[in-house]
Amino acid sequence: MKRVVLNGGNEIRIGWMSWEVALINEYRRDRILGFIRDKENRGKVIPPEIDSVARDLLGAVKSGETDVDVVTAMTLKTDLSLTETMLEVGRVFWLLEDAERAGFVESATPVVEAWARRRRRARNPADTKESGY
Repeated sequence: MKRVVLNGGNEIRIGWMSWEVALINEYRRDRILGFIRDKENRGKVIPPEIDSVARDLLGAVKSGETDVDVVTAMTLKTDLSLTETMLEVGRVFWLLEDAERAGFVESATPVVEAWARRRRRARNPADTKESGY
């Protein structure tokens, strides 16, 4: 662990922070690759938490924040739909065929819209104008 002493005697432990970031990015990678490889997820809607982790992972790879093994971060795309995000993760981590085979689908209702609808119904249960959740 490296230590840097600043004016005033405050220490920053760079090694510890680097280790934590690497650990978080390994978790992200393992979580998403596990989701792609799991045959039970084939043809299913991508949950919002998986999409969020996948986007965080791609952002970390693109920014150089992570040292995980990747094909290339130079051509990495991050502004993608849910299914495109999973395909991009697959491409970057050498699992494109698995991601394509998984046949993930997007929710018919955008995640944010569905979440907002559920919140409105929770606040006003008498409101029966909206169908769905």
